[in-house]
Amino acid sequence: MIKNVKSRQKVLEFDSAATIPAIAYPETKRGNVERLAYAVQDGGTDWRTIRVLDVNTGKVLGDEVKWARFTTIAWIKDGSGFFYARFPEPKQGTASQANVENHAVYFHAIGTPQAKDRLVYATPDQPSLLQSLSVSPEAAFITGASLKIDGGLAA
Repeated sequence: MIKNVKSRQKVLEFDSAATIPAIAYPETKRGNVERLAYAVQDGGTDWRTIRVLDVNTGKVLGDEVKWARFTTIAWIKDGSGFFYARFPEPKQGTASQANVENHAVYFHAIGTPQAKDRLVYATPDQPSLLQSLSVSPEAAFITGASLKIDGGLAA
């Protein structure tokens, strides 16, 4: 459960089968949190769906980013979007056997569909690399690293 700190109202509650492996938010100039991005894993899978909450209204926005895995959520300074890493969408019914390949970093602008997300960094010539990312404290730079893995399956 996530509560609005000011009003102590419950703004999000999750099914007990869901886990929240990542939560991130941009801070405004006043230090207030207006939006919060969170990733949910359902039913024991590693696949994450990232959603965005308007903290002031308690409403979950229409933004939904699927197929995120092994990622952080890194907001840009003005809060208009965030960076994340994901794999290509697996074929229907094959998500539990999908190869851990072609991990890439994308940028999601708030209020746009995932299909419009911009590819920021990928290593198609080395598909087994995992991409790691972060945004500097002043949100002026995005940094990344590519990590070698030896394959595997999505669980």
